[in-house]
Amino acid sequence: KKNKIAGEKRIGEFEMLLGDRTSTIHRENGCIFHVDIARTFFSGKINFERNRVIQEVKDGEHILVLFCGVGPFLIPIKKKKEVRIIGLDNNHDACELLKKNAELNNVDADIILGDAKFMNAIFGKEFDRIVMPIPYGHDNFLDLARPLLKHGGTIHFYTFKKDFELQHFMRVLQERGWYIDYYRDCGDVAPRVKRYVFDIK
Repeated sequence: KKNKIAGEKRIGEFEMLLGDRTSTIHRENGCIFHVDIARTFFSGKINFERNRVIQEVKDGEHILVLFCGVGPFLIPIKKKKEVRIIGLDNNHDACELLKKNAELNNVDADIILGDAKFMNAIFGKEFDRIVMPIPYGHDNFLDLARPLLKHGGTIHFYTFKKDFELQHFMRVLQERGWYIDYYRDCGDVAPRVKRYVFDIK
């Protein structure tokens, strides 16, 4: 990797050291994924989290996965639970690979190419559960998602914080009326910067 993952599409620039392609097959949670790291974002570091969210999902739920990428949250949820699920991403290549992965894993899901900034215009309904693995520095999407969450529903919110920012961020969530049902450190992404998940209601 020649530079940092950047932008809402979360794409970096890579230098080929061996071979002639950036695409591969990834297997996780009983599913198979076509991935191209030069065209789409994918992180294998939160496999535990993706499996944890599957265990939280209840049959019959209506679920929205924002920044869905090639489907590492969406596809195993749909494969293992009886739910209605929609994925949104602004990366055309990611949506095309997600369609391919959905067919490969024999799952049916609505896949929308669109900008999450306009999520409230795109979706005219509420969801029982929203999964949000947001790009770095885009916590503002949480406020946009709030009107789409049913009363009593859950948002799985993935964000990046420096160690000294965590307690302040938790206070801000609570001041804005969120109940933190669960949170955990999902691992380092840079010096003193970690990815965290917050299950909030």
